[in-house]
Amino acid sequence: MKCSTVLFGLALTLIPLMINEAEGGDPNTTGRSGSGSGSRSRVSQTAASSSRMARKGGYAQDDSSSTRSGRRIPSSYGEENPIFDFIRAHGGNKQPYFANRSVDESKFVGPSQATKIWMLFRHGIRSAKEREINKLSGLTNIRKRIIESFTNADYCPLSKTNWLKLRKWSLDASISQNQGQMLTQRGVQELQVLADIYKTRFPKLFVKKYTPKKYNILHSIEERNKASFRVFFDRIFGEGKSAGIDALAQGAQEDLVECFRAYEQNLHPDQKTTNVEEPRFHNTNTFASMVVRISQQYGFATDNYENDKESILSMFEMCRYEEAWYRNESVWCTFFQPEDVLVLEYASDLHTFYDYGYGYTQFLNIACTTVVDMLTHLLSNNGPRVTAYFTHSPELLLHLVAMRAYRDPVRIKANNFNDMHDRHWKNSKLDLFCSHFTAVKYGKNAVKFFMNEQLIYLPWCNQGLCDINDLYSGFSHCTS
Repeated sequence: MKCSTVLFGLALTLIPLMINEAEGGDPNTTGRSGSGSGSRSRVSQTAASSSRMARKGGYAQDDSSSTRSGRRIPSSYGEENPIFDFIRAHGGNKQPYFANRSVDESKFVGPSQATKIWMLFRHGIRSAKEREINKLSGLTNIRKRIIESFTNADYCPLSKTNWLKLRKWSLDASISQNQGQMLTQRGVQELQVLADIYKTRFPKLFVKKYTPKKYNILHSIEERNKASFRVFFDRIFGEGKSAGIDALAQGAQEDLVECFRAYEQNLHPDQKTTNVEEPRFHNTNTFASMVVRISQQYGFATDNYENDKESILSMFEMCRYEEAWYRNESVWCTFFQPEDVLVLEYASDLHTFYDYGYGYTQFLNIACTTVVDMLTHLLSNNGPRVTAYFTHSPELLLHLVAMRAYRDPVRIKANNFNDMHDRHWKNSKLDLFCSHFTAVKYGKNAVKFFMNEQLIYLPWCNQGLCDINDLYSGFSHCTS
């Protein structure tokens, strides 16, 4: 027992190294799936494309127009901006899972052996959405304006390193609309490491041979969720073994992995909600002063606040994406200070809170379908030992809402930013790429709930350990 515990602890310390080493491997072997030699699924095709993107990392050869006759560079530069660890802790819902992971393994120890597990996953790191690509394309012009502002200037607030990185930066050609929302190479690597963690943590549950009696697995129709399922369970069962499993949710099963989409499709137009708090926050002095300061300091300010605000949001979006895709200390992160990151994190939290969080009462029980499914699985002493569903951010967050987890006593709003620094609802903790909820049953009578490997403390449980006989009453708003 001591030996296995030590080895597991050592494995956890090597996670970042494992991920970084994987990036140097053959992109055509990492994330391969499918049965038969020479057959390759969309997982490996996407991984190969994103690996080419990772090797480039968004930085091309130096722009020749910046090195023609004359000095054409600033006389002096600002200091290096050590912002990256702070962004990895407060970057919101575009963060890699392992960017800021800290886990206490003792929390997974129960009063007896683990006998069942129920899991709900958000897909791994993906490429940008089509509408995001259109906005991120505008950074090419912002880059040009910044360079023009400081060419031959006496002083540039960027460090020399970041000035050179900005000059070399270009929007990676691999970020095309054809690759929109596909699982990336780093997404493959994180899922593989996560599968290794759970296989080591619960070896008697995650057995190597798949049978429907032992595993209940579903994924939504989107390719990134199918790919996430295949990568995770290929790591459990063996390379290519998931190819024979039909896990696509169909019919009534779709409510388990697409409950928010089903809710929206059945809404009457008069019932639709509007997120007013996020745009209100964008127009507060707190947010506006950040936009004005950064845009003026770096020479890309216009006479239109909305344009400058969108520029700032695109810069932060690219910062987070490049950190997720490449972990290359994106030059776009260096325009922000810690106080700016906290403001942008709060705006991101307002977005999810009022789009599929506690913001509106009609959201409270949308995910009761998954809660009831979870209870059915945990309360039975028969059936599959492992249930795993691969879904999206709205469904995962709404599951927490239906459980009444991470609920703040005061609602986050546009006007209370300064009072909500210690809030529970934070995308940086709850809604990372590869985020997952886990319910573990110990023996026949005890259950623990985890979000991203952090123990959830519900008021009717004893320090996170819940009596199985209290589950129906504890979730009576879903079961009655």
